[in-house]
Amino acid sequence: MDDFALNTLRKLGFSDYQARVVYALLRLREADVREISKFAEIPRTKAYEVLKELRRKGYVVEIRTRPMRYSIVDPDGFIEKVYARKKKEMETLEKEVESLKRLLPALSKQGETAENYIIRTSSPEGVVELIRGRVKPPTIVGYTRESRNYLKGLGDTEVNSPIDFVLTPEELFIPLNPLGVPQREYVVVVFTNPYVMEIVRRWVEEVLLSE
Repeated sequence: MDDFALNTLRKLGFSDYQARVVYALLRLREADVREISKFAEIPRTKAYEVLKELRRKGYVVEIRTRPMRYSIVDPDGFIEKVYARKKKEMETLEKEVESLKRLLPALSKQGETAENYIIRTSSPEGVVELIRGRVKPPTIVGYTRESRNYLKGLGDTEVNSPIDFVLTPEELFIPLNPLGVPQREYVVVVFTNPYVMEIVRRWVEEVLLSE
């Protein structure tokens, strides 16, 4: 398998198994599950699962033979098609993240609502201790350069970020200002809205972790 090609496919949003199956079909052009499994170096049961998912997304078609064979839809234009789709998704995601960042100051003035509430403490250590007691795996932590020493070690996945945040399976904590910058009061917005949490999770996976 070509490592460069696989890494590029992963960056375009495919999982490791998906990237391997896509690469196999781009090379083989047309193949049955046994051939795909062997070329991609994955279990046959996984190959079936991946092909089903790729068919659902419109990337792969079945060829009604015995045994069933598969091929990539428009293999010559495949990369361009996937890149265009990924670019559109990224543009949408960037707009959502920017909207979220603009929303934060307004939320701090609203106090408690149905889907978010505010934590106010006098020290960054107080923020960290409160969050630490509510961290559950898998937790994703993003920290700025100023706040690295406060937030590092809280998460299962950690990443450098333009804003501080702690994303647990149930809550999203976002300080309005970096914890490492001295302030009279430290304000943290806590989200429980699944949509907001999903935006941040996608931003981490598709932007921060791919840089």
